[in-house]
Amino acid sequence: MSQNVKGTQVFKILLVDLFLSVLANLYLQWCQNNYSFSLVYLFGFNWHVEKFWLSNLVLFLVLVACISWIGNRAKARVFFMWMILLVGLANVYKMKGRMEPLYPEDFYYLKELTFLKDLLPTPLFIILLVSLLAMFLLVLVGVITSFSLPWRKQLLRVMCLILSSVSLCYVSHFNYPHNQLKQAYDRTAKWVPYSQKMNYYNVGFVAGFLYNLEVIPMEQPKNYSEKTIHQIVNKYQKSEKDKPVITDKPNIILVLSESFSNPNRLKGITVSPDPLKDYWQIGKDSVYQGSMLSENYGGGTANIEFEALTGFNMSLFNAQLTTPYTMLLPKQTRFPSFVSDMKNLGYTSIAIHPYNTSMYKRREVYTRLGFDEFLEESSFSTVEKLGNNPYVPDQAVFSKTLDMLKEDPSVPKLFHLVTMQSHLPYQNKYLQSDYQTQPVNKKLENYSQDLAYSSQAVAQFIEELNKLKQPSIVVYYGDHLPSLYPEEIRKQHKSDKLHETEFFIWSSKEAKAYPDYQTTVLSPQYFTLLTKELANLPLTGFDRLRQALLSYLPAFERGRYYYEGKYHKELSLNNKQQQIYQDYQLIQYDITVGEQYSLKQGFFGGKKE
Repeated sequence: MSQNVKGTQVFKILLVDLFLSVLANLYLQWCQNNYSFSLVYLFGFNWHVEKFWLSNLVLFLVLVACISWIGNRAKARVFFMWMILLVGLANVYKMKGRMEPLYPEDFYYLKELTFLKDLLPTPLFIILLVSLLAMFLLVLVGVITSFSLPWRKQLLRVMCLILSSVSLCYVSHFNYPHNQLKQAYDRTAKWVPYSQKMNYYNVGFVAGFLYNLEVIPMEQPKNYSEKTIHQIVNKYQKSEKDKPVITDKPNIILVLSESFSNPNRLKGITVSPDPLKDYWQIGKDSVYQGSMLSENYGGGTANIEFEALTGFNMSLFNAQLTTPYTMLLPKQTRFPSFVSDMKNLGYTSIAIHPYNTSMYKRREVYTRLGFDEFLEESSFSTVEKLGNNPYVPDQAVFSKTLDMLKEDPSVPKLFHLVTMQSHLPYQNKYLQSDYQTQPVNKKLENYSQDLAYSSQAVAQFIEELNKLKQPSIVVYYGDHLPSLYPEEIRKQHKSDKLHETEFFIWSSKEAKAYPDYQTTVLSPQYFTLLTKELANLPLTGFDRLRQALLSYLPAFERGRYYYEGKYHKELSLNNKQQQIYQDYQLIQYDITVGEQYSLKQGFFGGKKE
């Protein structure tokens, strides 16, 4: 009789835990489906039953691990449900701000409380801090009191902890070959690699989240080999005697201007007067001016940096590789970049980002890319801010750059500036804005004021550069649109317009612009190529490969290809173009995943090994 009672109790306990797992899954799906109960019901009990119960199993394993680790079932259940609540809310917040779901990589931000403080409204940030502290204390009390459990329960707890941990470790290898859980999902899942927003809707939040766990950056092309790479190197590489003689190396300044874009480009939005007035004047005097195709809407600065500094394109990676700065570069011992290329030509390189050094592991990444110096927020501690804006003004960044340019003018310098002035939040940023918007939107008014300050600052910067004896080239571009436009505005546009920012390339030596490039759309991977052409610097084999690609494909990201003057959802190429595209793909694989044969053969500059 006693055994039957115990068996019944165990069954009830497991039933409650399973119920909580199902409830957690339903809640996550509810958040994913924009609070639609009908869609949640249809997803879990009609359309995707098999995937739904596989996801329940994964959440059940997480709950068992929590119970085993904390040692108190009640406290573990509270912790588990709180964790699920937080994940669901974070997913909703990100979907509204950036039109993409929560990724495993996003949990990295929990270490960046300063960034979260700037990102979230103050009341929400305080609630988050208090709840984190409360859950920490809950777990701590649970773990401490669990030591007094009888040895039989301790043994059972350890066994459950080992089993659940091993199982979750296997789950974490979801994208590895022959993973049985992935294969179980594959029976019914229709993955959508080109759009994670659609992917999460298609397969559910849990499955979509698992799909974005660690993955090999790129699949190996079928014809990848040392011989193939050697053939590509020989095709694009030129001998030393063909390289131009450098007479005057210009200073090069790459400026990634946070969220710099033209709000008047969007239907249903009017900002007056024009906050980009000073910017347009510089554009008229620039060699190149146009639109930059950004990978993301509302965020993803580090990915645009990656493309601009390396010349590689995010769309060629597996969809699950969402942030190369944190998921790829820290694992590399060597990685070619525009920085290392310029170092081979005698340049000193300086990166300036007036914010937290640990964001996107920038300090580590900049070292890996070859920068000699990195200035962060501590270098601007005495700078006066604009209004209630918590960030360092663009003008201060340009002023610091000018001071450094005047130091030892005989040495050419490369600067990579990543500004913060126009970063969100936009609410209450300025007491009064000089700009009016239709429809009335206080956040947009403050953002427009940011744009005006940025335009004025870069115009003044260009004016000061013209006074220097040494020549200069400035590449100025926005990384993405701000995440402030309401849904009704976003719905009026094809997604292409929500991914276009502004850019120009200005040279103190060139006064006449080239008309062919005044209305173009470019990917950031080409900026450094155009800069080297303009400066008459020696081109590497990789530069010539990019030249060939640029000749017919000036801009592309995942599911979005700009050629022949318009956007296409798919890439349609002739045989010659397809070969160039495959060469580019092979080189990117060789450097990021392969044996780096091309690097050893001097394809990115420097001597052959």
